[in-house]
Amino acid sequence: MNKTLAGDFLVLAESPDRESVYTGSPCQAQLPSGRLVVSFEWFRPPPLVEKVSDQLEILVSDDDGNRWRRTAALDIIRPSLVAAASRC
Repeated sequence: MNKTLAGDFLVLAESPDRESVYTGSPCQAQLPSGRLVVSFEWFRPPPLVEKVSDQLEILVSDDDGNRWRRTAALDIIRPSLVAAASRC
């Protein structure tokens, strides 16, 4: 039994060359403000000769995922997004 989980979706990252560059480590979080934040990495297949700087991208949406903008490109691997709220 197949079930459609999302009829409408946006592709946030797509490789220009699927044989030599691909994405991984997808992560999503929603902040208390409602802002959506996603991150993912760009990889190359083995042998690993990473010469790709800024391999982590972070995108944000303030309209429930209708539009996204890139807010950061960092040289970090294996990210995890965490939404935390604190009260002082």
